[in-house]
Amino acid sequence: MRVVFAADSPHGLEAEVAQHFRRAPYFVVVELDEDGEIVSVEVRENPFVNIHGPGMIPSFVKDLGADVIVSGGMGQRAAQFFQNEGIDVVVGADGRVMDVLARLLKGESFSGSLCEHHEHGEGCGHHGGEL
Repeated sequence: MRVVFAADSPHGLEAEVAQHFRRAPYFVVVELDEDGEIVSVEVRENPFVNIHGPGMIPSFVKDLGADVIVSGGMGQRAAQFFQNEGIDVVVGADGRVMDVLARLLKGESFSGSLCEHHEHGEGCGHHGGEL
């Protein structure tokens, strides 16, 4: 399984999860084996961080082989693009990638909801979701 995290820095597992996937300058790609052990960690720059085109990032994340996308927040429209690509969406994550990954592997969920207004560049304080 490949879990892709929207991240604020290129520091891999030490990076903080970005609070909005579209504005995340990096994605941390974590490949897990069937036992949930980390096989590899890769950091990729977000080529669309300054470009706002519907569906561009979900297509890019799909090309990374993602099964799951994890972010602090995401708009409903973006989540639908990911779901259409067969990628599960987890929002409400906060903290270092390694800590959020540990919580996901334990089956913990994150509270909150998808936001309608993110496509318009506004902030949102009620993120959430689960794997």
